[in-house]
This record gives sequence, structure tokens and C-alpha cells, in this order.
Amino acid sequence: MKDLIVIAYILLSMSGLSNIVAYPDTYAASNPKSCMEIKQSSPESLSGLYRIVVDETVVTVYCEMAKEGGGFTFLPREAVIKGKLPQLIDQVFKNKTQVLLRIQKKNGLQPFTLITQLPQFTQYNLAVLMHKYNGYTQPQNYYMRDYLFLGVLPKNVARAQSIQGLRSNGKNLSYSICGSNPNSYFVFYPNHKEMKISSNHGDNLIYESQGIAVDWRNSGVPSYGHRQLPNNFIFLTEVHFGGCGTYTSSDRWIDAYGSAIGLR
Repeated sequence: MKDLIVIAYILLSMSGLSNIVAYPDTYAASNPKSCMEIKQSSPESLSGLYRIVVDETVVTVYCEMAKEGGGFTFLPREAVIKGKLPQLIDQVFKNKTQVLLRIQKKNGLQPFTLITQLPQFTQYNLAVLMHKYNGYTQPQNYYMRDYLFLGVLPKNVARAQSIQGLRSNGKNLSYSICGSNPNSYFVFYPNHKEMKISSNHGDNLIYESQGIAVDWRNSGVPSYGHRQLPNNFIFLTEVHFGGCGTYTSSDRWIDAYGSAIGLR
């Protein structure tokens, strides 16, 4: 049945008809490079698993086609291996003003948060890096080797600002920085080797009850269709803002297991 759908889609594409719906796992365009490319060529595409081609390798990604206008490429853990897909981020991350995150709650829900800059920092792009943190501070769990780094404010900017933070689903989440600590990032670890997680701030549980990490998770918006990302899209997540914003990792979270990252 799936083969028939693919054949029908190819024939319709050749006929020049527009507004063709792309169904998850049946999209037949030649070598799509991102979920946004699929969305643009087939505007009625549905959310789900699709295959894209990166560095001549087929990668199964999750395409969010409805939330915030759609076209977000969510990356699986198995795509984040040093040296495997060097062009991945450049290929799927074109809009550097926003990133869509999805939180895996312990109650089974997966709310969304659209991350953007605070109004006073909109001149600075968000940065998404793979296996590096150029221009930002070293993450606590960097020794895990494989990771995706979401930088909000570069360290030279963050160091000079007294008020900073981020905007999540249109809500300003800010704090007063203490000292000159320039941390301003999220990091997403597949933790392929089940390595021990950093105990930084391990005796200070204040950031499990308040601060940017808690405010960010509380700002999540539910997916009304209850569409679920598979488990292999959920990463161990480190969040570090400040001094005095937060330091935490998702193994400590009371309400959630981790999060996923979507780019467009």
C-alpha cells in the first residue's frame, strides 16, 4: 500500500499538480534536504517521520509541519556522532532567529517552546553548533564528545550585560546576572556511551525549583493533537545561564526526562 502511495505521488508530481499532501515516510521528492524544503514543495504536508539526505546519507528526521508555521527538522540522537554528518546543521538551520524545543514530560506530554532572543538582544542570532561551542563557554558535560549546542548570547555579549535570558513562546524569561559568568546556552547530548553526568552545583537544588530552566519548562505549550516524537529524538539536556540564572541537567528534573531540538 505504501509503495502505491509513493508511485501515485511521483505521477502527480510529474503532472505538475500543486497542493499535493506529503505523508510521513512516503515523501518521494528527490533528495530532500530539510523539513522546510518538504513543507515548501508540499504545503499540506503532515507532521511525522521523513527521510532527508545529508552528506549523501539518508537520515530519518521528525518534521513538525503545523506548530509555529511548520517546517522544523527535529534531529535524532543517532545523527549526532562526531564526524558522521558534518553538513547537518548548515543544511537544516537557516532561520537563526528561532529554535523549536520539545520537552519530554514524565506525565507523557511533549509541550513545545519556541526560543527567541529577548527584545533587547534581537540583533544577535541564535547559534546551533555540533560537537563545538565556539564563541560560547564550555559546557559542563562536553567530555561526552557528541552534542548539539544551542547558544543564546555569545560570551563577549553576555559578560557585559546585567539583565539577560531568553524569550520562550513569546514570554520574556530574564534574570540579573551575578559576577561576570557568561554562560548562556542549552546543550543536547545523545550520551551514546552512558557516561556519568556532571555533578556541577550538585548540592544546590535551587535551580530545580526556580530560575531559567524551570521557567522555560513551565512556558511549554501542549501539542493539541498529542503527536509524539519517538524516544530517539529526546536528548539529555544541560541548561546553563548566568551566574544566578540556572545550571541544571535533565537527569535532575522532577517533571521531565529531557528535550528535543527542531531547526528550520
